[in-house]
Amino acid sequence: MAPPSSTISHCIRTRVYFIFDGGRHGRLRLIHLPQRASQSPALATAFLQSLLQLVSHIGLSYANNIVIKRTGDETWSYENVRQVLDLLEDAEVTLNLKPTWCGTTGVPVLSTLWSAGGIRPADERIADILALPTPSILSNLRSAAAMVR
Repeated sequence: MAPPSSTISHCIRTRVYFIFDGGRHGRLRLIHLPQRASQSPALATAFLQSLLQLVSHIGLSYANNIVIKRTGDETWSYENVRQVLDLLEDAEVTLNLKPTWCGTTGVPVLSTLWSAGGIRPADERIADILALPTPSILSNLRSAAAMVR
């Protein structure tokens, strides 16, 4: 249980974080931790990842986000979403659905773009490579290959 605010020194700035309490499915609880304490967000992330292992073929998490893959037609997509939401509800996880994206392709995740076709680096990460001239003769190709090595 989170310590009451009266036991926390007034000179230490605190933030409310979720923390993971082990167990079969585990539970998240609120706790006050000193600012800059990085363990609680990491524990919440670990909780989501362990929970979503049951539906790893359709759902995965990164940081505090959940991605649900589309595995078939529209009916299957609704079933996939329902399956993940039911799992989260059973674990008593509360979601903030305001920033939800549905039917989006090219979703930016950690400087990569996720879509149905796969994962590729974002254009700004490879802008220098894209700006290189395309070799037209063999000597230019050898020079380009030497630069890469």
